[in-house]
Formats: sequence, structure tokens, C-alpha cells
Amino acid sequence: QLKDIAYGTKQYKFKPEIMPDDSVDEFDATIHLERGENLFEIHINKVTFSSEVLRASGDKEPVTFCTYAFYDFELQTTPIVRGLHPEYNFTSQYLVHVNDLFLQYIQKNTVTLELHQAYSTDYETIAACQLRFHEILEKSSRIFCTASLVGKYSL
Repeated sequence: QLKDIAYGTKQYKFKPEIMPDDSVDEFDATIHLERGENLFEIHINKVTFSSEVLRASGDKEPVTFCTYAFYDFELQTTPIVRGLHPEYNFTSQYLVHVNDLFLQYIQKNTVTLELHQAYSTDYETIAACQLRFHEILEKSSRIFCTASLVGKYSL
């Protein structure tokens, strides 16, 4: 998409990847991109806690959420999820202009993803990791990765 759209106006039809066991309604959205605009998406699927974390935390039903800030955009927050195997299934979309500054950001910078545990009206940051996106410049459309969160307990 980054290559195709940079040189002209092209409509991008967004169809999320749906796994066979997902229960979702039919979704169809067309995003109209102007000349030089591109769509950049970040999807946060789930967190898997190690058995050591589960023993050390002592919380049988932790309430957690993640936050991250990409490029010059606002801080993004996943839904708040309760349980030992939180599935956030959260996608943020960004309309970006691919210029030298953006390409340098993708190549050299990381995004900090933080995992927070919520307590009533307060929260505590319990782990974090760095997400790198430089591989998107080498691939044709998508990259997939698993990141190890490091913090109070190893995740």
C-alpha cells in the first residue's frame, strides 16, 4: 500500500483478517486516500502471562490494558480486559504521508507498548516492550511479531 498509493490516488478496501473460529459480523469499509496518503495499522491481539507471573501476582482475575503512542499521533489505549489470558483484539489506524521524516521514524525508532493493571479508578504499569516497524519497508504489506514484555514480573 505504501508503494502503490504514494504515486497516485487509490482507494484501499479494508478487509480485516478473520480467523475461522472468530465470531464477527460482516465488516466492509472503504477508506478513501488522497494523493500521498497511506494507511498504517497496528494490531494488538493478546497477552500471554508466564506461569511465574501468575503465581507471583496472586491476582486470579487481573484487569489489564495496553497503551502506546505511534509517530506524531495520540496515545492509544486498548480495551480493558479481565482475566488471565487477556485478548484485546485492538487495531489502530493511521493516515500517514510517506515522506523522509516518516521513513526515518519507521527505520530507526521504536514504539513503547506498556501493559497496565487497573485497580478501581487507578492503574499501575506492570510491564513494557519496544515495537520496531523497520521490517515493513522490506516487506510488501504486513509484518507480524511477538514481543516479550519486561517488568515487575517477566511475561
